[in-house]
Amino acid sequence: MTNEVTVPLLPCPSIDDIITFYGVLGFHTTYKQRKPYPCVGLQREDLHLQFFEIAGFDPEQSYGSCIVLTSDIAELHRAFAAGMRAAYGKVLVSGMPRMTRPRARKNADGLGGFSIIDPGGNWIRVFQNAATIPTPAPAPTGRLGKALANAVVLADSKGDVGQAVRILDSALARPRDDDDPVTHVEVLVYRAELAMALHDRETATEMLARAKQIALNADETARAAPTFEIAADLAAAVDTAGSSRRPFGGPRGPRLGSLGMRVTHSLLHADDLAQLVAREYAIAAPVKVSLLNRGFNDTYLVTDVEGDRRVLRVYNRDKYWIRSESDLRFELDLLEHLAAAGLGVIRPYQRIAGDRLGRLAAPEGERCFALFTYAPGTPSYEGTLTAEQWREFGSGIARMHLEMDAFQTSHDRYHLDERILVERPLASLAPYAESGQAAADLAELGKLGERLTDEIHRLRAITGAYGIIHADLHRGNTNISDDGRFVTFDFDHCGFGLRAYDLVSLYRGPDSPDEERERWAAALAGYQQVRPLSPAEVDGFPALAACRAMWDIGDWLGAADRTGDAWVTEGRIARLLADVRKAT
Repeated sequence: MTNEVTVPLLPCPSIDDIITFYGVLGFHTTYKQRKPYPCVGLQREDLHLQFFEIAGFDPEQSYGSCIVLTSDIAELHRAFAAGMRAAYGKVLVSGMPRMTRPRARKNADGLGGFSIIDPGGNWIRVFQNAATIPTPAPAPTGRLGKALANAVVLADSKGDVGQAVRILDSALARPRDDDDPVTHVEVLVYRAELAMALHDRETATEMLARAKQIALNADETARAAPTFEIAADLAAAVDTAGSSRRPFGGPRGPRLGSLGMRVTHSLLHADDLAQLVAREYAIAAPVKVSLLNRGFNDTYLVTDVEGDRRVLRVYNRDKYWIRSESDLRFELDLLEHLAAAGLGVIRPYQRIAGDRLGRLAAPEGERCFALFTYAPGTPSYEGTLTAEQWREFGSGIARMHLEMDAFQTSHDRYHLDERILVERPLASLAPYAESGQAAADLAELGKLGERLTDEIHRLRAITGAYGIIHADLHRGNTNISDDGRFVTFDFDHCGFGLRAYDLVSLYRGPDSPDEERERWAAALAGYQQVRPLSPAEVDGFPALAACRAMWDIGDWLGAADRTGDAWVTEGRIARLLADVRKAT
């Protein structure tokens, strides 16, 4: 038999991330499915790849790999590099994804090769097809040439960047008069590339500067020209990765690469984000960016040259309710749908590239970003609203729920069920219940949680009670404009849940002050006028209020690695128990 085709099937944590990245490289989607398991097929000319999604998959632990043979390795690398420059403003040489440079491999009989390390941690190893070249590259000669060849095998083939660095540093530490200056430049530039792979910008800058200082004659300058092109790309990557200047001229701090320090959450420089926004969106430049707040995401105010305002969100990584990029696209699609229907919500902007969701490189890894319209007015908790305004607020929530029923998307989102509302918060509190009293309080909360779970199941069985919700509709997430219009934002927690839950932050029980109970009655009446709730749903508000109290603690504990947990005391557990007792 002839003409058989083999297509590699590789793992990844998100097929959406894979589609986006390989789209940058010129691939198009040939097949895609979500059920019974997510997978996608991609193609670029005669190059076919397929990927399957594994929940919780760690790309750093991936052993996925395949070999691609091409007749023109230089042209293919140029095409991939051009795609990266267009999408990211640079060739990705550090982090994940990234791409190495074409170099002769002594472990491949001198054939040229480069590697793409994709968002799934898969190594796509591209080699020159031996049948298409008369002779492979000659074996390296000289002390530096042999050191470079060994380092390339370790870093670009094996992925052992640390050992490759040690080889090059040892060779560079013992210069000799007979060292070939062109090879010396190649070693310094490759050492700079490895420094970028280790997020060590200072060393990369130093090595590139040393390479420029090597004295070359005319012939050597011509031989070194391709290496200096690589150096130019690396210099651009260093510049866009962040400033290497030390604050206030102080001493150097410890190098990230040398200590192996990991970053949980970085705060990106506003000036760099301004350049990103100006490049990614069709808005009037120059652009000014300033930090609004840090929380579950980093949120920035964007002001263009004409004074118009927008809001940039840089999504945090590793949020417990976000499983993949698909969840983020669900939120953006939902906002576009609601805004198109004329509801008072913020709207995401399209990037110049045509997508609403973008990605940027940060020290902790890639983060997604999106730009939104600015919500005018003041938070609804500021000042005093009339009963009529509260009725309008409630009816606006009902209209939003009705429009959510018509929403369709290919993306999925989490469910705000008993696992999120009850089980996860209780599990998160367990490490803080150190005394006997706190342990007893947590045990009682567990028993009350079982009753809340039964109530969630009862409410969910009611026709129409469950659907897409905002899920964090407190008064700080809705502004009221000067003309009295409500504008809702921060759909970061949106998902599937009980519709009544979107009203529960306004709920006030019979022992609440008269003003608060009147506000609640007006909002509920406004909702009921547009989308009536069943009597059973109305009776369920106390239980949902208890769920909200538990969820809020579990939600913030989910961000404790970024925001801290000093607020979680045994007294806080006791207060939660009192609130849940009262509601149940």
